[in-house]
Amino acid sequence: MLSIEEVRHQIEESLVTINRDSTDTIQIAFYGGSFTVLPQETQKFYLEAVYEFISNGKVDEIRISTRPDFISNEILDVLKRYKVGTIELGAQILNDEILKVLNRGHTTNDILNAVELIKAHGIKAGIQLMVGLPGETESIRKESWSKVIDLSPDLLRIHPTIVLRDTELHRMYLGNKFSPLVLEEAVSICADLLIDAEKHNLKVIRVGLQSSVALQGEGVVVAGPWHSSFGQLVKGEIYRRMLIEGIKRIDKASDNIEIHFPVKDQSLVIGLKGRNREYFQKEYPEIEFKFKADSDRKPYNILLAQDGKRIDVSLDDI
Repeated sequence: MLSIEEVRHQIEESLVTINRDSTDTIQIAFYGGSFTVLPQETQKFYLEAVYEFISNGKVDEIRISTRPDFISNEILDVLKRYKVGTIELGAQILNDEILKVLNRGHTTNDILNAVELIKAHGIKAGIQLMVGLPGETESIRKESWSKVIDLSPDLLRIHPTIVLRDTELHRMYLGNKFSPLVLEEAVSICADLLIDAEKHNLKVIRVGLQSSVALQGEGVVVAGPWHSSFGQLVKGEIYRRMLIEGIKRIDKASDNIEIHFPVKDQSLVIGLKGRNREYFQKEYPEIEFKFKADSDRKPYNILLAQDGKRIDVSLDDI
């Protein structure tokens, strides 16, 4: 366990890299495990170690991740007192059969109750979801997602299931009891969910596992749709679908189409390493596409222009 001095040193080192004036909220986050599963004395040790930074105004709040079945009114009262502002739950999926297979130790009701309690305490509730789990079917995934929408969490993380070395999933994979999604399939499924999340005003803060030194170690990832830029692939897939829809609707009276897109999303529209641009050059060799960034255009909103005809495409169109 880190000493208070070590905790303070880590926080102070990070704070010097942050411009307070240009940052709305500064958080101290406890990740890498289930915070509320720790002994109460250990929880309070860490909370008190960082609370001084909240008291002196250098930090705004604390963020933790934990299990849905380790949330209660008593636990939340303590967390609220120490200015915990966001709690992310490792839900994975809202389906009891799959949760049992995974030995997660919690149920769908635990997730529902935890989110309700967290919100009742005025704390933001986040849900971490996985796609491509053992036993997951399209209907199970849709049913689980429908429950997530009904819960209306404050934030979401969505990532595909990958097989890590020396895990239970690894043993299932070796025994031919689990076949992970291939990359393109995982990208397509996550694109579907991200589109629906946007339409329901759900905030998705990350798609795909964050790349780390541990994951990049030789042989750590055994199988599955692992990609260091998975989120960019998913968002690029959404723009690809939007472009296809726009081309369907435009009258190809000439061999030129201008594509206007949000300037901040240029890399997503073009696609990772130009994959979207290459796709359209291959599928429509008779058309010259001209990509033009527009500083006033909103995310996930594009315009296709040809010979005076203008076609707007948004997420509602796909």
